[in-house]
Amino acid sequence: MYLPINKSIARNHPHRRNRIKCALGLTMLILYTIPSTNIPTLAKKHVTAKSQANDEQLLRKQAQDYAAAFAAGDSKGLANMWSPEGSFIDVNGQEYKGRAAIQSMFDSLFKQIGNQPLTVKVDSIRFPSPGVAIEEGTSEIVKGATPASTGRYTVTHVKNDGVWYMEMVVESAEKTPDKAPENRLPRMSWLLGNWSAQNTHLHVDWMPNHDKTFITCTFTTDPGTAGTERNDDLQIIGWNPRSSQVNVWHYAANGGFGYGRMINTDAQTWIERASSMTPDGTIYSADYIFKKIDDNTFTWQSINRSRGHTSLPDLPAVTIKRDGTASSK
Repeated sequence: MYLPINKSIARNHPHRRNRIKCALGLTMLILYTIPSTNIPTLAKKHVTAKSQANDEQLLRKQAQDYAAAFAAGDSKGLANMWSPEGSFIDVNGQEYKGRAAIQSMFDSLFKQIGNQPLTVKVDSIRFPSPGVAIEEGTSEIVKGATPASTGRYTVTHVKNDGVWYMEMVVESAEKTPDKAPENRLPRMSWLLGNWSAQNTHLHVDWMPNHDKTFITCTFTTDPGTAGTERNDDLQIIGWNPRSSQVNVWHYAANGGFGYGRMINTDAQTWIERASSMTPDGTIYSADYIFKKIDDNTFTWQSINRSRGHTSLPDLPAVTIKRDGTASSK
């Protein structure tokens, strides 16, 4: 959550391989559904606002408790702030899943750097749904009077039996102020156009907005059999200059939404690390891989899937063809 690791530390870290898992994805097919809620009464709004204010205070205190545990080198105490199957993704893209793995990671880190003061600045906390909070901020490991490492973090918190736990923590490098990061959105321009998934009733249309600062994607699922309904879901892809990443926002036809971050791991592949919720508030997560085969073909696959704390099997890869090309229908 609040664990920036600078380049010198990262080079000595035993898990420094850059296996960042983010990406695009045909996520609306699988996960991105949370309920549209009825318009609450004024009384309910008041209760919700008061409850969120209290929860925000608790989460801000938890951030300081985290900093204190870090300074004390308390690996177990830090790991217990995560949910039992929560995950931590460091600045190099290495994922540690579950409290045991997270505790082991902290043990290794403290052996390298010793106990270090940590400062945490919470920039924002928002509540997309009851029992779920998204926190963003910056953290800095201080070594003597000299900052040793600074970075940004995003935390997805979940509330279980009245207690807030970290479900997913993602680190990212702090932007260097004197050098603007490369906008990687143009690298995705080959996706623009109309596509269809083979052996399904899914159609996907990627189009830029007027100023070409965002890519808008519409997923349309036509009725395949009598009695099924047409679904139209929306995806917006944009460059986040603060985190130097491509971000993805998903909006389902029923009012649900999801969020992910992605990066191209090589010239042909993008991966998105995504999360969402179901109508009952269950958190889903998955990695979505789409790999360019040629200018008119790519494959999409959902892996590392989970529902709450339950792992789900990987899905087979789906072939997507540009409309108007051979076998696109």
